Amino acid sequence: MKIKPYQKYNGEDTKPAEWASCFHGESWYRCPWCNKTFEFFDTQFQRGFQMVDDSLYRHDECSKLLILA
Repeated sequence: MKIKPYQKYNGEDTKPAEWASCFHGESWYRCPWCNKTFEFFDTQFQRGFQMVDDSLYRHDECSKLLILA
C-alpha cells in the first residue's frame, strides 16, 4: 500500500520526512516529529528505524511514523 503524505496508517498520523541536505553522495533528511537528522540509508538498513510498510518507517527515537518517498 502506497502511503500518501499526512495519511493515517491504522489510525496513527504520518508525516513525510523533510529533506535536509545532500553531499558526497549522501542524502540527509529530518524527522518531521523530533527534528533529528538521519541519512537515507539508515532507513534502508533499519538503523534507528523499523520498516512498517512501503515507504513508511517508525523512527525508534520518537516512535512516530514517517514517510520517505
